[in-house]
Amino acid sequence: MHAEDRFTILIVDDQPEIVGELVRFCHTHFAGAEVLQTVRSPQALRILREEKPEILIADWEMPEMTGIELLEEVKADSDIADDISVIICSGKNIGSADLHRALTAGATDYIRKPFDHPELIARISSALRDQRRLREIKAAQEALDREKKQNEALLRERIAYQKNDIEALALELKFNRELSEAVANKLGSLRKIGPEAERLAHEFRMRLHAGKRLHDLKQDMDTVHASFLAKLRDRFPQLSDTEIELATLYRIGLSSNEIAAVRGISMHGVKKSRQRLRRKLGLEQEQDLNQFLSHIE
Repeated sequence: MHAEDRFTILIVDDQPEIVGELVRFCHTHFAGAEVLQTVRSPQALRILREEKPEILIADWEMPEMTGIELLEEVKADSDIADDISVIICSGKNIGSADLHRALTAGATDYIRKPFDHPELIARISSALRDQRRLREIKAAQEALDREKKQNEALLRERIAYQKNDIEALALELKFNRELSEAVANKLGSLRKIGPEAERLAHEFRMRLHAGKRLHDLKQDMDTVHASFLAKLRDRFPQLSDTEIELATLYRIGLSSNEIAAVRGISMHGVKKSRQRLRRKLGLEQEQDLNQFLSHIE
């Protein structure tokens, strides 16, 4: 027996001498046991609901409620059904059909009267192992639930951060669009401009066009954030915030040229970032990035 096997056991039998025998047996062989007892099955049901023992040993043949009927009541009560091991005992119902009925009703085990003490030790020890496994499973599930909640909270924070970053980008683009428009108009009004000025005028017009495109797609961007961003992060947690932003810009329909203008970087830089994004998404050479992103919804 494990040191942590402190447990409560309820014994119910309409014969007081049988109850006494089992109480003495449990105290002798299971030092960690707190033993509860009753000779009435309705009283046993009340004790089960109030005390929630880990193990129940119930006689099959009882006048007010049989052990099988008591077992059925236990299994119908969601507060106790999953946290108890039930051993049915009987001196009359000892055939294979009786064993099948008890196990089908939800009994953990079955033992015949008069009790064979080594067998009884084995049955109770088996029930304790079941209880230990149940505690381990519940602890693992609780740990998973806690981790899931923590991950969900972290994901919500990152989504909020990413949305704020995109909104900040939209404000930056609005400013750049206004500035670009003013500079482009100024350059366009000059009668003679050199190659460098022409290049600057072209760049400003590209930024102006990209800014307008992103402004027009802002509503789509908000919609994308509701589902796309969460699922993208969930499926590809290895993506950086910059790569998430790049995927979002492609998802809402910007071209590489427009992204270069929006972010103020060269096309070479966009291509390198796009290639890195494709690798992290695990795309084959023939797979289209924009089409792949469009199916993440």
